[in-house]
Amino acid sequence: MDDYLICVGNYFRIWIWIHEQADNLSSTFNIDPTGGKSSPASYCTIFTDKADPRSISGSFVNSDSKLVLFMNTNDAGFSADPRAELIRAEEEVSHVGDVLAKLLERVQLLKARINTTESLILHILPPEIIADIFLFCIPPLILQEGSTEPVEEGSTDQREEGSTDTSRFTPLELGSVCSSWRKIAWSTPSLWSSLALHFTNTHVAPLQILLLEQWLSRSGSLPLSMRFSSSREIHWKAGIEIPFFNVINAYSSRWGHFDFRLPCSCYPRLPGPDTVLSSLQLLCLKPDDPDGNRVRNINFNAPQLQHLSVSRLYVKSLKLTLAALTHLDLESFYPDEFLAILRQTPQIVDVWFKRILDGDDGHELPKAPLLLSSLKKLRISNDHDIHLSLLDNIIAPQLDEFHCYTTGPLATSTPTLAISSMEACSLKILVLKRLVLREEQLVELLQPITSLTTLSLTVRKKNSIPQPVTDHFLQLCNPTHAVLGQGNCLLPRLESLIYHGPQSFKWSTVLHLLESRTVIPGSPGVQVQGFGDAVSTIEFAAFNTTHDASSTNLDLDETARLLKLKDSGVQFTVKVREAR
Repeated sequence: MDDYLICVGNYFRIWIWIHEQADNLSSTFNIDPTGGKSSPASYCTIFTDKADPRSISGSFVNSDSKLVLFMNTNDAGFSADPRAELIRAEEEVSHVGDVLAKLLERVQLLKARINTTESLILHILPPEIIADIFLFCIPPLILQEGSTEPVEEGSTDQREEGSTDTSRFTPLELGSVCSSWRKIAWSTPSLWSSLALHFTNTHVAPLQILLLEQWLSRSGSLPLSMRFSSSREIHWKAGIEIPFFNVINAYSSRWGHFDFRLPCSCYPRLPGPDTVLSSLQLLCLKPDDPDGNRVRNINFNAPQLQHLSVSRLYVKSLKLTLAALTHLDLESFYPDEFLAILRQTPQIVDVWFKRILDGDDGHELPKAPLLLSSLKKLRISNDHDIHLSLLDNIIAPQLDEFHCYTTGPLATSTPTLAISSMEACSLKILVLKRLVLREEQLVELLQPITSLTTLSLTVRKKNSIPQPVTDHFLQLCNPTHAVLGQGNCLLPRLESLIYHGPQSFKWSTVLHLLESRTVIPGSPGVQVQGFGDAVSTIEFAAFNTTHDASSTNLDLDETARLLKLKDSGVQFTVKVREAR
């Protein structure tokens, strides 16, 4: 009852206020509060709806959920019954809306007809050719490796591993051009067989999951390449975890390349051993956990697995069939864990060890070195000690390529790259980056590797340690120097020399080395009088050096010699930047 009285009281207050305003403004607006016909502008209206009411009846009308107050008026443009007039106006608006909707639909049909009859692409090319053109517009999704190699000092390429390229063109852009393109794109499974999905917001995630389901439904029966990642602000327990895994697990039999970078809490929902992942060839598991937790159980039934990339997992909990594995990428493991996995990979071809942890996880070390008869490429990258003791437990007779990245020194107490001196090992490519290395260490390392064809060095400047690439080192690679009785020619099969670091040599020494190993036309190699075997031509040399007070630039004579070498077919590039 009280609420009713308050409502009635408010109604009368509004009515009194309106009449007071009408009395005050009657002289200005010629308003007759009694409803007379004293002026064409004889109305006062308070309204908020989209229409323009001209009749005020002294009651409230609800239009579009908004309250409108009308007062009496005798405008000649309206009928005596405003409610009937309102009904007719609304009917007319509805009719006009229907007409407009039909016109818009007709416009779309006409545009589609024009595209079909006049577009050169649609009119001349069959849909199959257009689909192939669409495929060329979509860049491939590469899941095998990220940009993890150390970036050279001064380089602007700072991309991180696994980063998602948000500018990547997708089939959705193709389908937004016109209905004909959309029909072709939607019916081409190859356009939908790969995707990289990054979850950024818990509120947007349900829409992304819906898009994911529609995306995969258009992929036909093709093997799928997928990468999933998320920002750390995502709350996976907030009703999105179950729908997401329901979608991706429904297609697990067609997983071909699967890259999974979600938090540790999501891993228990991945398929178990009862699900056969018959198409899975590449698996990347890199949990993103701010607390540094490790995933404790991965049990995939993937008999065709060939590429494996994992980090922050326990090897004891990694239950996978690795007999067919050819590529292995391990990050943040103990040395004994690395060796424990290598024991299970008799067909391994390419291995990359990253961020080797100090300590062990209780695995028994092999009593004899592991024989990896198919291993051709080995990379070790670490942020401190390089753990070359790992190499003492490996025999790789077919090893062609070795990469070593570190910010620490190469310990002299360790047999310098024992793997390079193994019996029957014919190493051809050696890449050393971010090393603090002395000249005597480098010479000791390279002397037994007579088969080396490519040497790439990136060294860090440290005032207390002399630089490795000096005039003396370059002279050791010069066959003329060996003929003069100064020792054996270092790296007789070298064809490519790349150096990044401080300049601790003269350009004249570099040019002399290249001139001494320039091929004579018609001969199998560089023939040096007094030198027994022919040495290989250095066909490519790149020097990226820092310039300081002790550095020298190429003079006119050296520049002329450089041009002559280029005319002989030697690719020689020099880039000098100021030291910081």
